[in-house]
Amino acid sequence: MAELSPLLARVETVLAQEAVASVMIQLALECHAAMLELAEVDQRNASRHALAGARLFRALPSREQQPTWVDSHEEQCCRYGAIWIHALAREGHALEPGWPQEALILLERMQELHQSAVPWAETIRRDLVTLTTSDPAAETDSPTASPTAATNADLKIVVVGNCQSHPLYIGLRQALPEARIHFCRPVHMATSEDVDRLHRRLTSADLLVAQRVQPGYRDGIGLDTPTLRSLLPAGARALILPNLHFEGCYPWIGYAHDPDGRLAQLEPHSPLGAYHDFLAMAAATRGLTRDSLLRVPAPAAVVEAVRSAHQQSLQALRERERECSVGVCDWIEARVRSQPIGHTINHPTQASLDELLRRLLQQLDLPHSLGPELFDDREHLGQLSIPVHPWVRQALDLGDWSARWGQRRGKPLPVQQQLEESLSFYRQNPWIAAANLRHPKFRAAERCLDHLAAAPASATSLQPSSKPLVTLLHLHGFKCAGSTLIWSLERASGGKLAYMESPTANQRLSWQRVRSHLEETGERPLAVTSHLITLPPAGALAQLCVAFLRDPWKRLLSAYRFERDVNKTLNGRSLNDYVAKFCEGPLCNYQTSQLSPQDLDADQESRPGGRGWIPRPELIDLQRQDLFLGLVERYDESIVAIEYQLELLGQPLDLAYPGAMNTTVASGKAADLEAGDADLRQQFLAAAALDVQLHRQAGARLEQQLAAIPNLAERLLRFQERCQQLRDQPSIIRLCPYAEWTLLTS
Repeated sequence: MAELSPLLARVETVLAQEAVASVMIQLALECHAAMLELAEVDQRNASRHALAGARLFRALPSREQQPTWVDSHEEQCCRYGAIWIHALAREGHALEPGWPQEALILLERMQELHQSAVPWAETIRRDLVTLTTSDPAAETDSPTASPTAATNADLKIVVVGNCQSHPLYIGLRQALPEARIHFCRPVHMATSEDVDRLHRRLTSADLLVAQRVQPGYRDGIGLDTPTLRSLLPAGARALILPNLHFEGCYPWIGYAHDPDGRLAQLEPHSPLGAYHDFLAMAAATRGLTRDSLLRVPAPAAVVEAVRSAHQQSLQALRERERECSVGVCDWIEARVRSQPIGHTINHPTQASLDELLRRLLQQLDLPHSLGPELFDDREHLGQLSIPVHPWVRQALDLGDWSARWGQRRGKPLPVQQQLEESLSFYRQNPWIAAANLRHPKFRAAERCLDHLAAAPASATSLQPSSKPLVTLLHLHGFKCAGSTLIWSLERASGGKLAYMESPTANQRLSWQRVRSHLEETGERPLAVTSHLITLPPAGALAQLCVAFLRDPWKRLLSAYRFERDVNKTLNGRSLNDYVAKFCEGPLCNYQTSQLSPQDLDADQESRPGGRGWIPRPELIDLQRQDLFLGLVERYDESIVAIEYQLELLGQPLDLAYPGAMNTTVASGKAADLEAGDADLRQQFLAAAALDVQLHRQAGARLEQQLAAIPNLAERLLRFQERCQQLRDQPSIIRLCPYAEWTLLTS
């Protein structure tokens, strides 16, 4: 017999001395805690502590004077002690002397503690009676034996787990349509009647598919993994699945402490329902704003903290998977940058569940009916998709998917909106933060905010330097009516328009470099136009920043025609090839990338499209008063809105134009061919989803701005009359050739 541990030795001493009840209860609780801690790693030692705890509880003099929870703790010691001893015997392990008899005593005491009979206990009792009169090894069944059913039609499967188990049950039904599959209500919702029904099913099942549940769950209701495995008949198989709880993309999202039970009433009003954003919670206690939580790039210490939390979450999942039959941690680690893994920390995407299901089927080694596509294209757990914070995007170098991730009940939930709502929620309910000051995620968020506060202002590109130096900055998007607006700016400014670019194609030009050039030279143009300048913060360079967006597909067709017919750089390449290459390239979401604030010092990676083209749609604040996004498709209305904005700034300009400039329009067969390839268009729009979304949002914002303009119809009519006058009486306006542009090196 193994040497007694210090705790078990103390138990023997206390039982021999007839100690007072309080000492016995305290020692029994220590045995109970040790039993649960050892359950998954050392079942034999866990059994010793279960037996010791049960003996201590049984030795208490009077139950009437003891706390009510004493019975539930004793019941668990009896339950798990009997189950584990039974399991050790079935697996062929030699039992310590007297254990079968002691296990029978545990079962008998457990039945006394229940008001009604426990159905599964009889199966274990019969086996234990046999063990007391025969060689335990002779009665052993292999826990990994194949199911006894001869065909899938005879296969009886029981599925048990949390909310993730129901989509897996649906997938199993599709994969094994002839099998008889019983699904138990998710463990956190199952009633005692559900548990009784489940236990009866298990006694005749061929296969148990269960997510790992630790002993003691819900006060030992009977849903833990050891209990369920013990009920399977000889030759049946149990496949244990991990709970896909992955926090790698959500380091500050979790469940809050709720000591007074008040959070449930607030859940309908919480921006994230049952989940909480501890970064916003901590920020609210400091009086911080949403914009302070969107500063990029994040300080190096914050980046390191995010990466560390990501690795810790992966490691925690790996450790859980060691106790399971299958795992997907390697799959998650390989794909987390290119696709979403979870809608929340514990609601995986359908793709993640699909991978888990396929690995489960591979373990079963049974013929199944699943094809290569997802077993179900519905996102069963996608009622809420929590947005990914930009600091996480930066730290983990996540793909474009993370920029548009976020929805609530089918409606988009941008990270800006989520943070604003969360900050407001925690300001209105400060007691939540007070109750969570020691929560690990709150402390992690506090440390990140400390790093943010300690970072110098130069660490972010979003810090304005001083007052604006020019009236208008034109961010010239390629094939977005830029030449037309430049014509108007040249005319309206009397030639006081500066053209500023980088000397290298596609190499972004920092707004700071433009400002320093203007300060050094003393030049004060009325306006600046640039294809490559990064978007400055409000007031950092110009009173008004203007850009035009265009339907992404139409913009691409125009770019194709321009390169083919004007620049003649395509060498006969077809539209299909052009689109395919564009979809795979770094500028697929060109318009989003162009308008996303960038930090060229932080973005030192060598990219095919050059530095400074990272799409960060969450940082494009369409509500900025100094940023105007027009639409090429609604050019006249957009220009009228710009003129109105300039009037409010005390800088009125006449931006009328005689006609569109630098256009390339397809006609005849070419137009029919380009417009008619629906599959090609859908392929592109899927890849350029960020640009599609930005174009739609800009349209909605334009509607708001137009609605605020007094006498809009009259203004639009007067503008069109001015345009007609320019057509009737042409003006000679010279656009600056490339040779005369100002090229600024970084």
